[in-house]
Amino acid sequence: YFDDSDGITRLWHVGIGASAANIQDETINYESRPEGHLAQSFVDTGNLNADHYYLGGVETAFVYGPYSLQAEYVYNQTDLIGGGNADFAGWYLYGSWFLTGESRTYKMGDGIFGRIKPKNNFNLSKGGWGAWELSLRYSNLDLNSQAIMGGEMNVWTAGLSWYPHPNLRAILNYGIANVERLDGAGIERDGITHMAQFRF
Repeated sequence: YFDDSDGITRLWHVGIGASAANIQDETINYESRPEGHLAQSFVDTGNLNADHYYLGGVETAFVYGPYSLQAEYVYNQTDLIGGGNADFAGWYLYGSWFLTGESRTYKMGDGIFGRIKPKNNFNLSKGGWGAWELSLRYSNLDLNSQAIMGGEMNVWTAGLSWYPHPNLRAILNYGIANVERLDGAGIERDGITHMAQFRF
């Protein structure tokens, strides 16, 4: 559903997806960084002897003018060689607010969000400051299943984005990742990591 007939963007997006795969080399590994590409993996199942895996997921997004909210849940079932399954899941909730009044754009034909177009491109002589967006995200990934103790990770991320022009974006994120995991001796190893990231 999409409507901006009166100049206020109203959007509700719903998506579902599923896939299945044969594992050709009979091993698979699931791991994840704390939402920072330069960081090391914080949760990791190690190599699993498996022959198939199945994925299923649902997602939704709401936009009303400068405000947006979206969420996604993904479930994974991996068939282990020798019998039994490993079940993993992850989800996130994300919200944002454009301080300068813009709305997230949406491509109906593709079912995806498009680039942000500032109401006023950055131009000091004309008093344009581009678009400014505040965002907050929480995510959870659980890679524990029966005897597989890959760990569980929760991440809070706060962000500030600046769009001086439709083709430019500057992002400053600050995140806190909390990891709960058992080591090889069965001792719980909890850890909290703080991350600051900038990209242009």
